[in-house]
Amino acid sequence: MDRLYELGKRFDRLLYMSIIVVVSSFLTCSLLITLSSQNLFALINSYKDIKHQIEMNKSEIESIEKQISAINENVSYILGLQEGMEKVGIKAGKSKSTIENEYFSIRKDSINKSLAKLDLDEVKSNSELNDFMYNVLKKEIIKSSTGYVARNEIESGLPEKNKISNYHEAIDWLDKKIKDESNSKIEIVNIESTLTIPFKIGDMASSVSLIGIATIASYAMPVFMVIWLGSLFVTRRIEIMNLNKTKDISMVYPHIFNLFIVETTKSQDLNLYLLGDKKVKEQINSSISMIKVIKGFVFLSLAFAMCGPLYYGEFVYLTNYNSSSLSLFLVTMFCIIVNAIQIIGYVYFESISSNVIYGVKNGIVSEYENKI
Repeated sequence: MDRLYELGKRFDRLLYMSIIVVVSSFLTCSLLITLSSQNLFALINSYKDIKHQIEMNKSEIESIEKQISAINENVSYILGLQEGMEKVGIKAGKSKSTIENEYFSIRKDSINKSLAKLDLDEVKSNSELNDFMYNVLKKEIIKSSTGYVARNEIESGLPEKNKISNYHEAIDWLDKKIKDESNSKIEIVNIESTLTIPFKIGDMASSVSLIGIATIASYAMPVFMVIWLGSLFVTRRIEIMNLNKTKDISMVYPHIFNLFIVETTKSQDLNLYLLGDKKVKEQINSSISMIKVIKGFVFLSLAFAMCGPLYYGEFVYLTNYNSSSLSLFLVTMFCIIVNAIQIIGYVYFESISSNVIYGVKNGIVSEYENKI
């Protein structure tokens, strides 16, 4: 009997704590929708992907830059010699373009081999390498950007070609864009916040990214929802099973789902029901149906308040930003299916358990199952 009461008490605590789950679901939904609608997910992660790809190709880029630098140094050296010769009356024999082409032809195969590894077109002259780093950056923007909206926004913010002339200038520009976007302000449930929230523990200063929190929450919250609804269902089922063993409804904890049809010796309805009185049976059936509706409505409302905002936010997040994430899609769909089974199973179990009529006579409880 104590076990029955404690199970009901535990279930009641789970119901109250579900308010925290509802709030968490709404906060997660608001965060995912806000970041997705402002395109911040796509922008910041695209910048990071572009930077990562350029860093991965650093050796090839620096190889080309060294060869370009070597060509330019040689050309400058020869032009300097020719200028000195002209000053003493000796006529120079070659133009700047001719000298460039000669030194470029020596390194042409090596340069084009590196360009091919970077997925860039071959070049036929040194002048075609003037915008080399800028072209690398544009190529990575096209390959790494998530969606046309993010790509267009990144391309529209590109600086002039002469400001992206080497590897370090490209990385510096990307770092600045990542920092600027990370410092953007957003509103979550009408509370303004920056994407990066600084905090301090003792002498250690650090920060936490809302994008990181949103990414973790997008995976963790659906799994948590499966565990939470599972706890509600299992606890309630064990409570009803213990009630069926004891049949003493006076020992149940008085939470909202412990609604039963109880007939005492003061009422003759139960006797008339057992004798098959049509009018009384209709009344009892009506009461049982009302109890089922109340229980079903309360639980479905609670389940929808917990699951609805979360999965709506996940849907917006997947469609607007992370549509290519197969793992998140699979996790989300699996959890939705499990939650649906849990909700249907819970409502069905409550419906079956509500068919019981308890008759109390001389302190003895009798249980009668009504077949509607």
